[in-house]
Amino acid sequence: MRSVRRRTLLVCAAAVSLAGCGYVGEIQPPALNIPVRVSDLAAVQRGSMIVVTFTLPSTTTEGIVLKQTGNPEVQIGDKLLPVKADAPGPVTAEFPSTDWTGQEATVKVHVPNTKGRFSVWSNEVKVAVIKPLPVPSELHAEPAPKGVKLTWSDSDPRPGEQYRVQRKDSKVIATAGGSPHVDPEAKNGQEYEYRVQSFVGSAESEWSPYVKITPKDVFPPEVPAGLTALAGISTVELSWDPSTAEDLKAYRVYRSEDNGEFKVVADVDTPAYSDKQAQAGKLYRYAISSIDQTGNESAKSAPAEIRLQ
Repeated sequence: MRSVRRRTLLVCAAAVSLAGCGYVGEIQPPALNIPVRVSDLAAVQRGSMIVVTFTLPSTTTEGIVLKQTGNPEVQIGDKLLPVKADAPGPVTAEFPSTDWTGQEATVKVHVPNTKGRFSVWSNEVKVAVIKPLPVPSELHAEPAPKGVKLTWSDSDPRPGEQYRVQRKDSKVIATAGGSPHVDPEAKNGQEYEYRVQSFVGSAESEWSPYVKITPKDVFPPEVPAGLTALAGISTVELSWDPSTAEDLKAYRVYRSEDNGEFKVVADVDTPAYSDKQAQAGKLYRYAISSIDQTGNESAKSAPAEIRLQ
């Protein structure tokens, strides 16, 4: 009886011992904590610098979250260049371009963990490095009939050179082959700021300083055309081609008697007028102008002449 009880106690003790070990599976090797590969590397030449952008990874190749990395290394051509950045997120680094002028430089980056173990190399970007492009100068903004007109000068234009036009608080709004450029979306009475950057391939200049403008409508509608004058019964019937101006307010009718000065006789909103004040025996000349909603008036049309019988 004692021997059976002793065996029972030994079995229970063994069971308790095994349960206390916390055994859950096979033993795993320690994580290497190597950052994943950078895949969004971009690079351009801006002025006299090569500007490199990429995102420091936030996870390891094992899927573990990274709170810190080591300082990445950018390779341009055969040169390794350290970058001071160790927190996951966007990184921008700049390097003088002088050593690669006239060459196509290959750019890539790799990122170490805090123990110096590097990720594999990123995607590669090729930058054709040229003599630095000058900043577009003398940028000027002025009202235009349909928007804002921008003009600038470039002291050293290059073959294939183009220009980016940016409106402040907006992305690039246009790519222009040269000066001038008109922003057709600009509205009168609103304030705008513009800047311009030149580029050739992957090389670009620094941005010009912003210029500010609040455009105003100072442009009259087109001059009316096709004016004709026909004799009616104690009247002169005038007609002309309708205006295509979107902001047309009225047509102004001018009359001259016996070669005297032109005087305003009416403002009308349709391209026709019946002059019931005309008198028989007199020579009349008529001319028409267009007026917009702001009050800008066009020049007078070519005159039409008639003598009532």
